[in-house]
Amino acid sequence: MTEGRRNPGPWRIVELLESFRVEDAKRCALAWTYFTDDPERRSVTSRMTRDVA
Repeated sequence: MTEGRRNPGPWRIVELLESFRVEDAKRCALAWTYFTDDPERRSVTSRMTRDVA
């Protein structure tokens, strides 16, 4: 039984102001990763730095 992929490749990463969005070939958002380089905001929001994200 061969099933088609639910999220067709290629995937792409779109960088926004304080996040990365992972999209499939149909530009459907698969994941969001939020970041901030402000140490105070990171301690409150538990976000990663941009480099880690």
